[in-house]
Amino acid sequence: TDGQQNGDETGIDCGGSCTTCTAVDCVVSAWSSWGTCSVACGGGTRSRSRTITTAPQNGGTACPILSEDGSCNTAGCPVDCVVSTWSTWGTCSVICGGGTRS
Repeated sequence: TDGQQNGDETGIDCGGSCTTCTAVDCVVSAWSSWGTCSVACGGGTRSRSRTITTAPQNGGTACPILSEDGSCNTAGCPVDCVVSTWSTWGTCSVICGGGTRS
């Protein structure tokens, strides 16, 4: 051998050694918990991530996506009741003796 191309079937240069390169696939952690939603209602976003625990080497499988976004709190926001100002008092039902007006 020439001491330069002593890799596995992928032909990876093993740095001049006479050993066979072993492909190491990427390994990632479990997904983190989802983060806090960007809004309380009406449709927001949140994200989660994971980290590389073993980096790929010697032509091993590349790492998958490490972060993602998702929808959250998609229900519409409640609408508060809005009332107008009070109207003026109407005329009293009697001139004296405890009438009513509205």
